Amino acid sequence: MSSTLAIAASGAVFGGALLAAGVTAPSVVIGQMQLADLHMLKVFVVGSASSALVLKVLQRAGYTLKARQPTNLGWLGPYDGNIIGGLLIGIGMTLTGSCPGTVFAQLGSGIPNSSLILLGGILGGTIYTATSKNLKTKAATEAEPATSLTISQKTGWDANTTLLLFEAICAATVILADILSPHVGETRLNPLFGGILIGLSQLTSVLLTNSTLGISSSYEEAGKHIWKIIKPSNEHISNNSIIFAFGTVLGSFVLSKVLPGLVRVQGVDVVVSPVRAVMGGAVMAFGSRLGMGCTSGHGISGMALLGVSSFVSVVSMFGSGMGVAALIG
Repeated sequence: MSSTLAIAASGAVFGGALLAAGVTAPSVVIGQMQLADLHMLKVFVVGSASSALVLKVLQRAGYTLKARQPTNLGWLGPYDGNIIGGLLIGIGMTLTGSCPGTVFAQLGSGIPNSSLILLGGILGGTIYTATSKNLKTKAATEAEPATSLTISQKTGWDANTTLLLFEAICAATVILADILSPHVGETRLNPLFGGILIGLSQLTSVLLTNSTLGISSSYEEAGKHIWKIIKPSNEHISNNSIIFAFGTVLGSFVLSKVLPGLVRVQGVDVVVSPVRAVMGGAVMAFGSRLGMGCTSGHGISGMALLGVSSFVSVVSMFGSGMGVAALIG
């Protein structure tokens, strides 16, 4: 299998998993931020927990999978990029009812205004590409990469014990969320199975592409292509994330046609306005590149590797998202 086909196939599995898990409806994302519907949280946590087990097995099998570096802009501290980027992603999620990765599955399954969210995302990626060199201080640019990336490396705890603790916290979170927001079996797939599907898509990603799940780089790649048209250059631009994103759209599209009930039962009772879609998409994509990851890269993959920077990013995302939801209703 060619590398292009492998990347697209990995994206297709991810797109299908997102649709099957029931997290593509804008009402699910916004409901999560309003704390009115915790389905997304349950899927997200199970997906991260199952990914952690998958990645641990793969590491023991010889795969080199490392947690993400902190995004240090040199303004407020070593994690300022993760914090600010996460805050922007959360704002965009609440405005759009989407995520930097979910929007591709929404586009494939025909969610209204998802194309406008993606357009905003490409705009955000283009703006980031034009400004990225000016966002870091000289000291941050010249700083040596961090060597302690994970919770166990930071604390000195045993790595296996830390993983077991993470799994226990995830299990407790899902149980509590299910008590507060019981699963409605008639309307969507059980979040336990939905999260496991996302964990399996993590396995597919590593086996096919030798890389963990992550999709927000596609916005930066698109931005670079746009600037290359405006200012022609000989710079080589990777298309790997764009190919993965295309696969995500395709996987969601195919599954929505094979099992149309997956779209129907989720409901599309929230349609964001065009202006809100474009603005939210731009903010969300810019934040994902500023923090070097999104809900998939940091939330599903980074947390699964117990990376400190990913936990910082995810807390910032959901904190700002819930704050904005409380303000705008």
